[in-house]
Amino acid sequence: MKRTNPARQFDVCAVGHITWDCIVSPTLRTRIPGGTAYYGAVALARLGLETAVVTRLAGKDREALIRPLERLGVRVFNFESAETTFFENVYEGGARGTRTQKVHALAEGFVPEHVEGVSARMFLLGPLTNTDMPLSLFRSVKRPDNRIAVDVQGMLRRVSGHSVESAVWGDKLEALRCIDVLKADDREARSLTGENELGKAMRRIAEYGVREVLVTLGSQGALSLCEGREVRIPAFEPRRLVDTTGCGDTFLAGYLFGRHRSMGVREAGLTAAALAALKAEVLGPFQGSARDLTRFSLTAPGLIPC
Repeated sequence: MKRTNPARQFDVCAVGHITWDCIVSPTLRTRIPGGTAYYGAVALARLGLETAVVTRLAGKDREALIRPLERLGVRVFNFESAETTFFENVYEGGARGTRTQKVHALAEGFVPEHVEGVSARMFLLGPLTNTDMPLSLFRSVKRPDNRIAVDVQGMLRRVSGHSVESAVWGDKLEALRCIDVLKADDREARSLTGENELGKAMRRIAEYGVREVLVTLGSQGALSLCEGREVRIPAFEPRRLVDTTGCGDTFLAGYLFGRHRSMGVREAGLTAAALAALKAEVLGPFQGSARDLTRFSLTAPGLIPC
């Protein structure tokens, strides 16, 4: 196996499958790159962070899926797979409507050797299904001098045929001890803990060993829990709503950017909310800059009340 051998330490390394996403809505049908690692890496690179990606996709898709990242200065380590993961996202009722997912292809999963030699201050793990990342990978990226952030979505779902189904994260207790920042939506937080009340669910996740818990609530904003303090984060209203695919991934990237810049939890959360709103204004990943993010945060029409 060819191993990574970067010459520098990165601010952040995103680990996860870069995918093909087919977006289907009443007004749109298109195929674009996707995946947590893709949306997160694009946003972080555009905000000025030294960014790397560890991914797995088919060689035939390298030009279409990897070159856009490399043009942004992202260092991409691709461990070639026979297939590239391919999701179809069908939105009923527009961009904020109900989403149904189908899976047409899956790339092979990750192992610890894929991240050996990568040095980063933060690792962003973005599993898309529960077979993407074993417990050994979580353990291998956790080091005394870095922070691990995880979007929990993929660990709570499995693929059956072409369908995506809910799944139980069997070794969650061991994996969560390795995680510094965990992002979930409200349904995922309840599923992960068995707690119906969100405050209790967040506290339970913290009890598992996670230092900073983020729960996104769509247009209702988000909640964060850090050192026992719960903070409500309002949402920003996009000036025009185009595509919500990847907004959660972009929210987490924005939060990590804020924390990397020594922002407090609430300020980082507001930065994340603003970045997610900017992403929702375009098809595909965030296309602006740190200056655009600052300008939008200061001049946006207003926050959506929690």
